[in-house]
Amino acid sequence: MAIRVLGGDLKGMSLKVGSASMMRPTSVMLRRKAFDSLQCLEGYDFWDLCAGSGSMGIEALSRGANKSYFLEKQPKNFMILKANLKECFQRLPELEEKVSTSKRSFLGFDKLLEKEKRNILFFDPPYTERALYESFFQKVFQLPVEQIWVEMEKSLFTEYQSKIESFNHKIYHQSDKFICKLYLK
Repeated sequence: MAIRVLGGDLKGMSLKVGSASMMRPTSVMLRRKAFDSLQCLEGYDFWDLCAGSGSMGIEALSRGANKSYFLEKQPKNFMILKANLKECFQRLPELEEKVSTSKRSFLGFDKLLEKEKRNILFFDPPYTERALYESFFQKVFQLPVEQIWVEMEKSLFTEYQSKIESFNHKIYHQSDKFICKLYLK
């Protein structure tokens, strides 16, 4: 299975994804809605937490992000991510200096954030990992970030809806999948 970059310098490039049991890439419709609302990401650092194939961070790079950080702890997913990034670098070698990857969990990423940067966090762990969502929501609102994008399915959205709605936010959905953008600054 493959998906394509939707906009920017890498528009149309195919990205590899793992089997459905390994990863669940963000749907084309949700990616389009989330990114088209912002268009250009110049001036932002994009953090793709639980990166999987890296489709969101690569989309951000394609649309001009200063840098994309990819954190993925699953070894098979990390190999797919690295292959997708290699393809990006073959097409646009200058992107290599704009990428940082880590074969680790998103936990502890907050120590890597630079306060003076304009950061966007994208968080999309497996929907079954409810403890990861809880951990994320406990710490994330004290971080020096401008926007938080969280992908979740309907039951998680319902569970966190009041917390989400306590912030300036925008919600995109397709069927029972949601991306919630929270604006913190």
